Order: sequence, then structure tokens, then C-alpha cells
Amino acid sequence: MNRTRLLVRLGFAAFIAAMLAGPGAAIFPSTLRWGAWAACPEGTAPAPERFRASYSRPGETQVRLLCTGPDGRAEDHTGMAMVGLWAMYLVGGTVLLSLLGLRASASGGTATASAAPRNVPPEVEAAARKLHSSGQTIHAIKLVREASGMGLKEAKDWVETLPHRPPSPATDAPATASPGVRAPADRLRELERLRDAALITADEYEAKRAEILKEL
Repeated sequence: MNRTRLLVRLGFAAFIAAMLAGPGAAIFPSTLRWGAWAACPEGTAPAPERFRASYSRPGETQVRLLCTGPDGRAEDHTGMAMVGLWAMYLVGGTVLLSLLGLRASASGGTATASAAPRNVPPEVEAAARKLHSSGQTIHAIKLVREASGMGLKEAKDWVETLPHRPPSPATDAPATASPGVRAPADRLRELERLRDAALITADEYEAKRAEILKEL
């Protein structure tokens, strides 16, 4: 995991834990009992309560955790109880954020890996592979967007996954592709556009043009 991302998660979890252990305990004093593991000595019983201190303003109350021993003597261990609460919330929050991060990463990776061609002509896929392999990824993305109508992110994901996917059958054997998939006139216009953009050579243009004309 990236160190910066880990530090951000820890910082966020620590902040949330502090809010739950401090103001949260002030609203719900009973939660102090959860921190008794760090506050009350063995043999004593935790007793969270709300009280009014002598210095409190009218209507203002405080909360505390008393640890009561077998002899009935009670000691105030509110501070340690809040530390115990904070530690519990910190661990739980960190685990939760980590799981959410892993789930988001897995979803993003699956979406990228499963990016499938969408109305990308065989000639365009072949040209995009050639451009991408030569380091001209931006030109490949632009070419795919113009030919398929994909959005920028969708086209970017599609192009970047080309090396991880085998060429489609249409790319390997364009002459055997189903004639009804795309009109020959459209394929010829696309072929001319690739030639004019210098993405294919004149010989490649003539050879492919002859293949398309044979299907008529």
C-alpha cells in the first residue's frame, strides 16, 4: 500500500476515533464502559455516570467512569477509559477504511481489465495497437474516440488494456468478419481516413481495400 495513502487513512481514522471517544462519550456516557479494559483494574466494576460538578454552569453536566472495587470504593478513571475507547475506534476505523479501499481498488481493476471493445473497427484496433506500442498513446486514444464515440476515460482505459488482451478475431482475420457487422462503404471511408492520417501505408491501404471490395 502507498505510504501516503496509509498515513491519510490513519490520520482520518484517528480524527474520527477522537470525536467518538470525546464528544461521543459526552453524549452517550454508557460508551465509556467499552473503555474499561484500559481503565479499571482487575476486580473492579466500571460505572459510567453523568454528574454536575461544582464549577458547572446551570444546566451543564459532565460524564465520568468510576471503577468500583469490592469494598465499595470508587475511583475516577475517565481519562484512561477515553484512551481505551480511542484505541478501539482507531483500530476499527482503520480496518474499515482499508477494506473499503481494497474493494474500490478491486472494482477499479476489474473494470479496467474487463474493458471490452465497443464499436471499434478492426482497422482502428490494429492502428491503435501500433500507436500504443510505439509510445503514441494519446494519438491512439484520439483515434479510438473518433472511431467509436467513446468518452475520454473509456477510450483511455480501452487503449491501455490493449497489451493485456489478445487481438480480437476481427483484427486477426478481418476478411472473415461478418459482412453485416459494418457496411463496406463505411469500412472504405475509415480505411481512407487511416491512409490520409498516415496510420497505414499505401500498400496496406490497397491490400485492405481489395479485401473489402471482394466482399461486395
